[in-house]
Amino acid sequence: MELKKLKKGNYNFLSALVIVIITTCVSVAAQELDFIPDKAIAENAFNNEDYITALKHYKALSANFSADPLYKYLAGVCMVELKKDPGNAKIILKEAIDGSSALRQVPDKAWYYMGKAYQFSGDFVQAIDAYDIYKESARRKDIKELGIDALIDQCNSGVGAIQDEKPAGQEEIEPEGDIVLQEKEYTEFL
Repeated sequence: MELKKLKKGNYNFLSALVIVIITTCVSVAAQELDFIPDKAIAENAFNNEDYITALKHYKALSANFSADPLYKYLAGVCMVELKKDPGNAKIILKEAIDGSSALRQVPDKAWYYMGKAYQFSGDFVQAIDAYDIYKESARRKDIKELGIDALIDQCNSGVGAIQDEKPAGQEEIEPEGDIVLQEKEYTEFL
């Protein structure tokens, strides 16, 4: 009799556990589906230097409007400003520059950000090339304010590469509480 109660108790526990897991998975999936990229939110976040929020929206807008190089440019700028994932920033900025046309042109400052992405990646020769291209089209005032000559000097000295730990927008989330069970504890519990 006690054996039946024990089995029934395990069955109830397992049923409840399965329901909790399914509910959690559906809830997480629904949260992702609820995200709608918004240009106004992205612009506001970008202007307020909230590059994580801006990046999330600009990446989604770039995916939705893949022919528009401006969203790629802005996503690349966010990545450079966050100093995260410079390898991916280079790719996105290159796509933006290559996709620039008479209809939708990215700012010349894209070359500055491309230079920063190359420099952060440790690709100093390419960084200098990008900075030089930017210098050809930029105003002297902008060149001075951005410190382009100093950045080129840094590249010539091999300075400015960063260690990239996590891609932008994918920061670690700390678990709340002590809910982690080791495999041994989990199997013993059942």
